[in-house]
Amino acid sequence: MKQLFFSVLFLFATFSINNEARAILVEYSPFPTEIFVGDEFSVDIEVTGGLGNESAPTLLSYELTFIEFGLLEVENVVFAGALGPGATQNVTNFNRTLSEASVIDPAALELIQPDTFVLATLFIKAAQAGSGSANVKFGTVTLTDQQTTTKNRARKVALTVQESAVPEPESFLLLLTGLAGLIGASRLQALRRFLTIGAKKPLA
Repeated sequence: MKQLFFSVLFLFATFSINNEARAILVEYSPFPTEIFVGDEFSVDIEVTGGLGNESAPTLLSYELTFIEFGLLEVENVVFAGALGPGATQNVTNFNRTLSEASVIDPAALELIQPDTFVLATLFIKAAQAGSGSANVKFGTVTLTDQQTTTKNRARKVALTVQESAVPEPESFLLLLTGLAGLIGASRLQALRRFLTIGAKKPLA
């Protein structure tokens, strides 16, 4: 299975807070550059900027949806625990919609949450060949210095899933059968030549 990854691929989401633009930088890390049907890979959804480093603003809760139209299957989701111990976590919509909310005191969360961290890891399988895109849509977002509801769509990532590079079992078996037939025919032909030459050779 080929696993070539972008080293850095950024998705931006801008949140309007008190008439000020707050840019929260989000990254898919890593995301394959070459995907074949049947490939399995994991993708981190990671906040890489826009929040305070163990200070306000801190992310208290969020809801996001991984949007992609039928080429991939999200088989599992693992939260990274960035919103503190005991945070409520929920996954719906065939593992595509994630929500998480901190249950600890906001001031305590500010002291332990860095400005860059992984929200969750998606475990994905390429289901069918085709071209499309993938992105993340944020729903409700709550920060410690302001409570707001916004809807923002991050920049799309181009996505192409190719037919499997490995032959299907039936095709592989057919290939082996053909090779065996060619080898057998070649040996039979050689045996016939040997017998023909032996029959023509005069007796001593």
